[in-house]
Amino acid sequence: MRYWRSGVLSRLPAADLAVSTVIEGADLVIVNQGETALDNLAIARIDQSAGETLPDLMSSIL
Repeated sequence: MRYWRSGVLSRLPAADLAVSTVIEGADLVIVNQGETALDNLAIARIDQSAGETLPDLMSSIL
């Protein structure tokens, strides 16, 4: 599983990393306040601040 901040999804090469990962068969979950250009590739979206959401999300996953 790969993790990166979704706030950079509109900038290359970060957007390329997300697209490449999905093409390789991985799931993409976007945590971002507002829409991104890659929302259509995500299996889930969390429309909240990544800084506030990711610590709780990661602790529940790990």
